[in-house]
Amino acid sequence: GAARHPHPHVWARRAGGGAVRLWNRAAGKGGTGYARGWPRREDAKRMPSSRCSTGCGRSVGWHPDGRSVSVGTIAGKVHVYEYYEYKGEPRLTCIKELDLRHEWISDIKYSPCTPDDPSGGRYLAVGSHDNVVDIYDTKKPNAEYELAGTCKGHSSFITHLGWSKDGQTLYTN
Repeated sequence: GAARHPHPHVWARRAGGGAVRLWNRAAGKGGTGYARGWPRREDAKRMPSSRCSTGCGRSVGWHPDGRSVSVGTIAGKVHVYEYYEYKGEPRLTCIKELDLRHEWISDIKYSPCTPDDPSGGRYLAVGSHDNVVDIYDTKKPNAEYELAGTCKGHSSFITHLGWSKDGQTLYTN
């Protein structure tokens, strides 16, 4: 459960106890943890646990624009976090929870940048141990992260998935 931010030194990973942590992995330096969970208000104080609770996260995926990260849980949920800075300090705030599946979310991938979608991330593919891949439309006006479709017919649970470079084909394992 780790994913690299579009900026090469920033990583998100799930940690024990359901935490999501961001790390700065600058070359030649160890990892420095930062950007824990915050309530939505700009002037809020850091959450006491200093973690984003994901209910035991297992998969992580960054939006190509680097402004949000999604985390899949063993309970079949996906939490979408906004990544931003406030007064020079990075923050993660949960902005959406998707609750469609009952089994482990094993992989999450946003669609890539394409000529039709230069910023990328129009769709979010979510593979689960329910033997399906759910595809969410992340940019539909007034309904962000609306279920656009479900890929069924897998003979076993999804372990990994990926998009083709042109964003037209989804590969699953």
